[in-house]
Amino acid sequence: MRNARKARIRSTAHPATGQPPSIHAPAELGLRRAWYLPDSAAGDNPSGEDLQGLADSVFGSAAVAGEDAATAAIRLAAACVNHLTARLSSGDCPLTPNLLSELLTGLNLVQGHIVQSAEHIARHIRHRAHPASSLMPAATTELLADMLIAAADRGQLAAAHLNEAHLLLNVG
Repeated sequence: MRNARKARIRSTAHPATGQPPSIHAPAELGLRRAWYLPDSAAGDNPSGEDLQGLADSVFGSAAVAGEDAATAAIRLAAACVNHLTARLSSGDCPLTPNLLSELLTGLNLVQGHIVQSAEHIARHIRHRAHPASSLMPAATTELLADMLIAAADRGQLAAAHLNEAHLLLNVG
């Protein structure tokens, strides 16, 4: 099992450094769509009409179910983050202390939800309660659950740093 995990970590290593994702310095790496979002449209920037369609498919009266709902929700969340980042980067939305405080609170909230989701999925996979886990070998489900728990642990650390930044901003 240990060799399988090492092989999996090597297969997810950063192309330039050969290191696993957990040890990359953010300034060195940055978000690289091809590495973090392989074979995925989750990072695309849909048009306003597409966003409305995604929102309707997640929250509207004709909301979809199953995989389609999950895909639409992920695409909508990614599009909202991309939109916010673009607005802040372009200068259309000046970063005031109040807005920064709200952004840090919101990022911490989103990070908390991501952590809870990763933990929830890991528990379901580990206990073979998730339909997909019954189709995978036991070693694969164990490794997948371990990776999700590790991601949740690192997510908790990120949430703690966001909270510290928020507290620092609101002290002064």
